[in-house]
Parts: sequence; C-alpha cells; structure tokens
Amino acid sequence: MYTYRVTLDKRVYDIAKYELNALVDAYGVKASIDIHGNRCIINSRVPLDAIFLRAALIIDAEKELGYPDRIDWNAVFTTKSRLGSSIPYTYKVEKIYADSYKKDKILRLIHESICKVARDAKASLRYPQIVLRAYEQEGNLVIFQRIITGREIILRRQPKYRPYAPPASMDSILARALVNMTKLVPGEIFLDPFCGTGSLVIEASAIGLVSYGSDINSRFVEVARMLVEYYGFKANLRVADARDLPHGDDSIDGIATDPPYGISSPTYGEDVKELYQKFIVEAMRILKRNRYLVICHTPFIKAEEMGEEVGFKVISQLRMRVHSKLTRLITILRT
Repeated sequence: MYTYRVTLDKRVYDIAKYELNALVDAYGVKASIDIHGNRCIINSRVPLDAIFLRAALIIDAEKELGYPDRIDWNAVFTTKSRLGSSIPYTYKVEKIYADSYKKDKILRLIHESICKVARDAKASLRYPQIVLRAYEQEGNLVIFQRIITGREIILRRQPKYRPYAPPASMDSILARALVNMTKLVPGEIFLDPFCGTGSLVIEASAIGLVSYGSDINSRFVEVARMLVEYYGFKANLRVADARDLPHGDDSIDGIATDPPYGISSPTYGEDVKELYQKFIVEAMRILKRNRYLVICHTPFIKAEEMGEEVGFKVISQLRMRVHSKLTRLITILRT
C-alpha cells in the first residue's frame, strides 16, 4: 500500500479536487482519497507518482516511506543503468516536523539509517535528487519523500515566458487542468477547436496525447504552430470553423476548449450563443461515446442546457472568478 499526502491549490479548490479525481479515474486506479480542507491523504495499491507529475493543481505531494529503520533505503536511493551498474542519488532532509531540540538528533538518525544501507548515497543541500521530510507522530518518526508535481514544469510555459502571447492567452496551469478533466490517457485523441495560440494543445501534447487544434483565425494557428515547435512537441493544427469541423463522426476521444465570450475576443459576426450551440452540436457528432467535452463559458451562456438539448449528460459545473467583472464556468459534459 502506498500512502501520499497532497496539498491542492486552495484558490481553485473545487477545480483542483475535480482534476485529481479525474486523473485517478482516467488511469483506473482504485484509491481512497480522504480530503481535509485543501489537504488530502491518498492510499493506493499502486504508485501515483505519474499522476502527480501530470497534475496542474497539486501544489505539493509527498509519499510515506515509513520508519527510518524499516525503509528499504537502497531501493529509494539507487537505480540501475542500462549497463547494469547502480547509480546513486543525492539527497537532503528538507523539513523536520518535531520539537526544535530534537531536530539535530532526528537529522543524525536519518543520515545514519541511510548510510547503513545505501552507502553510495550522498547528502547535497544544493542539488538533491531525493528530498525527504520527517514527521514526529505520536512519538514515532515517519519519513516522507517529496514527489515532483506537474505544476513545477507547467509554470515554465506561462504566457509571460513564451516568445509570443497575446493578452487573451490562457494560463498554462488552467490549460493543463482542463486537458486533465477530459480523462484521456497517452495515445488518445484530443481536440481543441478554438485553439487560439495553442495553450491547451501544448499541454495535451506534453502529456502524450495525439493533439489536434483548430481555429478560424489563421494567424492564431500559425502562432500555435510556432509555439508547439518551440516547446519541442507535436500537434496537428489547421484553420477550421468550430461550427463545421473537419473530423469524422465518433473520431475524437476528448475535447477541452475555451471559446470566445464575445467580450474581448471576437466571434467574427456570429451571435455568441449561436456559436456555442452550433459547436456543441458538432462536438456531439465527432466525440466517441462515453467521452467528455470540457468547455469554458460565462454564466449568461447556458452551455449545460445546450448540451442536454443535443444528448450530452451534465457531469459537473465548476466556477472560477477571473476578476471582478468576469466569472468563468467550466462545464463537463459526457456523450
């Protein structure tokens, strides 16, 4: 059994909770998730490190290793190279949650426990590959290992770091969360039919999905193409109208998208509600059965009602405040 402690982004708590559950469902993992505020205890029979590496709204994760004298430190600190030799890791103890006067004693105990078994492991405060945390619980010392989350990598693709990003570019963290809500796994087909400059397509490609993106604005498509290549990913991008998509019936595994609201982003002459209605009809046509459409919209656009009219089932609706004049809804529909 694997036990994890996870901290969710409390600013978008409901969205973070949904993303976590969507990822667990996507991989068919049987796990118990005990949530207290924005903190979770997760127990699973299989390791969840890969799920945390994909998540956008988990801001911290750690895996329980156990009591210092019962941990298989050799398994924690070494891996095998292709040549068959062991490659040692560097490590540091990042935090010790105990009385101050005990911290030096605990630190010494951890180092001694490691050195008895993983003799090649080296302490490194500046460049640790393994980060440990120690908790004193009811008189017992329990060691956790910090797990890298996807958020740390995704943040490097925020619009402010891109070579080009217009004001309406989607935040990379939100883009990844929306992609994750489709519950797709690597190799499946993802589509963003209002791709703009490619935020969602980039994040879908980064996690191994077969990514398609289209937009009616040819300049946006060219920028999206440039950015996908800039980040070293691959995606299928084209100019297309979301009301008449160039995809066959039942050909797409999942859709996540952020259509124009008609406020700061243009709808090219189409009434915004009509645009959504026509797109949702197309989405129902091209999505495979029991698959998901994740769509952003403002409260005055009733995407959930439009979806139900054409046969979608409303799974959830999440609310996110963008600023004082804009609230964004995320509606999750299933065919």
